[in-house]
Amino acid sequence: MAGSCGLYTHHPGWQALAQVALLFGVVWWMYSGDVWLTNEVAPNSTARRTWLMVGPRR
Repeated sequence: MAGSCGLYTHHPGWQALAQVALLFGVVWWMYSGDVWLTNEVAPNSTARRTWLMVGPRR
């Protein structure tokens, strides 16, 4: 998120604002998916707990 603030401060304008908004939307979408997954999947086994902790990181 700090990079998006830097993008806007170095290149202020509508295009940079749209890029920052798009980046924020994607980060928010990924965060909400992660929150949903951790609330939906019960960590009732060691394998699930491990998967939720390390998970597929991109």
